[in-house]
Amino acid sequence: MLARQYKNGQHDAMALMLNAHDPNQTSRDLTYYQHIAQSQQQLVTALVQQQRQLETLSAQLEQQVDRLDHLSSSKSREKRSLLQDKTSKLAQLGRIDGEIQHGQSKLSKLQEDEKRLTNLIAQINRKSNGVRPKPHGRPPSLRAKRRKHARRNSKPPFSPRARKTNDAASWPKMPRNKASQCRRKHAVP
Repeated sequence: MLARQYKNGQHDAMALMLNAHDPNQTSRDLTYYQHIAQSQQQLVTALVQQQRQLETLSAQLEQQVDRLDHLSSSKSREKRSLLQDKTSKLAQLGRIDGEIQHGQSKLSKLQEDEKRLTNLIAQINRKSNGVRPKPHGRPPSLRAKRRKHARRNSKPPFSPRARKTNDAASWPKMPRNKASQCRRKHAVP
């Protein structure tokens, strides 16, 4: 009877007392209704608590979602900033690399120019000093240089026969200075 009434929705305790045929059955039914009412009250209380817990969890979840959205937006801004920094650093690195390559090519060109100028200066010095380039080997000793210089300076300016004749026409012509001597000595035919 209790299950039938509960299913049909007829569980009004007052109506049951007024329609009572058997007082013992009525007493039992009232006890059952009290138990049902207590169970319903406990169920309603539990549902209210669960609803409050769900609302609390929902608020916490919304806060977490907001916090995660904020973190996500800050991370994306940071990522964009890092990407911009990276592209600017790469561009700067490219410019510096280009400058280094330009500087290295300029340096190698200057080194080549220096070698050419050094060789040219050495050639000019050899021609002006009357020294022919010698093959690589031992340089002449200081004693050999002195002997050669002494031989060059010890030659008489004219021959002994010309001295005896005192004829100015027979005397060899003397150069006026050392530079003209070198020019005549090393004249290119």
